[in-house]
Amino acid sequence: MSDTSARNSVTIRDLAKACGFSPATVSRVLSNSDYPVRQQVREIILKTAREMNYTVPREPCGAKDSEVAILVPTIANPFYASMIEGFESSMVRENMSVVVYDTSTGFPRGGYDRIIRSLLAKKFRGIVISASNNNAMLDRGAEELIQHGVKVVLADCPQSNNRFNCISYNYEKGAFLGTRYLIEQGHHHIVYAGLKVDRESRRLRILGFQRAMEAYHLPIQKENVLLHDIGDYEEGSQLESGERLAQQIMARSTYPSAVMAINDMVAFGLLRGFQRSGLRVPEDISVIGFDDSPYSVMTSPPLTTVCVQSTQMGHMAAMLLLDDIRGTCNRPMCLSLEPYIVERNTVQSLHETKA
Repeated sequence: MSDTSARNSVTIRDLAKACGFSPATVSRVLSNSDYPVRQQVREIILKTAREMNYTVPREPCGAKDSEVAILVPTIANPFYASMIEGFESSMVRENMSVVVYDTSTGFPRGGYDRIIRSLLAKKFRGIVISASNNNAMLDRGAEELIQHGVKVVLADCPQSNNRFNCISYNYEKGAFLGTRYLIEQGHHHIVYAGLKVDRESRRLRILGFQRAMEAYHLPIQKENVLLHDIGDYEEGSQLESGERLAQQIMARSTYPSAVMAINDMVAFGLLRGFQRSGLRVPEDISVIGFDDSPYSVMTSPPLTTVCVQSTQMGHMAAMLLLDDIRGTCNRPMCLSLEPYIVERNTVQSLHETKA
């Protein structure tokens, strides 16, 4: 076997097994993620990669076959824009061109089959598919692409059957951590502000909120979970949903002391709705978001949020896809990103207030 073929046969899974860390941790280090990894762990992984001659080929395919695609529900949401940025920056370094599909207008009119036909006609080497609210349709489309020789990675999609390479995120834990953070700041009257539960990631966030409330023996009433239906696939109107939810909260005789938002876009709408009505954040009401969107630092005040690492999700999706294109993926691999809290200025500690 030549040196080149030996290098190309080493996968992320091989490195993980050799150095004793998870594939997700190995992937974070190799993609230069800013996710916190101990320096000692980082050095071990990089040393193992050098010893095993791990490298990603600079030209994984011929010039005429150098296009890959990424499908996202919308580019209006900063979460998906950041994912695209991470994916594209990684692929461009490998001399690959990226085509972005915004599926927000195709799905509601039964356009999913048309999208699949378009993807097959363009003969992409690989495709990353991000979350759909129709899991059966998602699976069917991914299967059809694979049957035609297209490499597929699912990003931010619920994946329990391990049939595809995927990058997932622990949404339930993220919502649990966000709600627990509010509780530990002294908030006991907390409302969850979300959207219509038409996808697994939204259901999991509600579950995480409820689990945190139960863990601290706080009452969970139906009116503590507010959901706004923005209509089918109107992702860009989530800001407006946040404003509507703020109006619902302010219509109550007693305000909650804090709100756990489904995502940053809704949190931005909450901030705008509260501030337009003269309610101060965080002095009168605290808000925590979910995503750590690039815009989180631009709000007034800057938004405290749960980090989802969407850019890193794009980087890791690219690494999985490149491994698959190289033909070194023996079986599907699922990597999971862990949440953490990013503290800024929209949550007030009631302990300090009472002191």
